[in-house]
Amino acid sequence: MGKGNRVHPRAAKGLKSLGRQRASRQPCRKVLVVCEGEKTEPRYFSELRDRYRLNSATVEVVGRGSDPRSIFIFAGQRQRRESRRRSFR
Repeated sequence: MGKGNRVHPRAAKGLKSLGRQRASRQPCRKVLVVCEGEKTEPRYFSELRDRYRLNSATVEVVGRGSDPRSIFIFAGQRQRRESRRRSFR
């Protein structure tokens, strides 16, 4: 009935185990969706993100409301800015 001199497993842990653990998951890739419309298209992609329960930090939808060439230029600028941001971390 008695446990004798056994130490409880939780009590046996030292101070080292009380520290914050390292991240164990790999960071996800980020997807930027740039579309021509400002209202309708972003809603489509946002609904898809919600429907498939994707992390909102992983999928970002931006509606530009301009011509296709401007959208392409904006997406390239945004991609370069994000890659610079990642290289400084």
